[in-house]
Amino acid sequence: MGNAFRFNNFQSAWCLLALTPLLLTQERTAWNVTDYKPILGILCLGLGSSIIAFYLQIRTQKVLSDSTASMLFLLESPFAALFGFLILSERLSWFQISGAVIIMVASVLQILTDTASKTENIKT
Repeated sequence: MGNAFRFNNFQSAWCLLALTPLLLTQERTAWNVTDYKPILGILCLGLGSSIIAFYLQIRTQKVLSDSTASMLFLLESPFAALFGFLILSERLSWFQISGAVIIMVASVLQILTDTASKTENIKT
């Protein structure tokens, strides 16, 4: 893949094209907008989560090793839980908290181990 940003844009455009026919299956669609919060939410989701986040993910996957990138991307669930707690006042059970801690510890240990093995390989 030559350009990660172009790849991401084509991927998003094909997803939009594939999902557009589902709009016709809706019972009623109101095109006169009185509240702009839904439009703002769609723009934030489209720009923030789709274009910017996926672009950063693709760039990161090019730079980092496979194991380090996969461990970093595993942190998506604990961060979603953290922001759900901070922004939406959601509560986690002890089982969910322990799962998030296990994922965090495994990710940090993998990254530290991977960095240490790279340093040892450079020295030898």
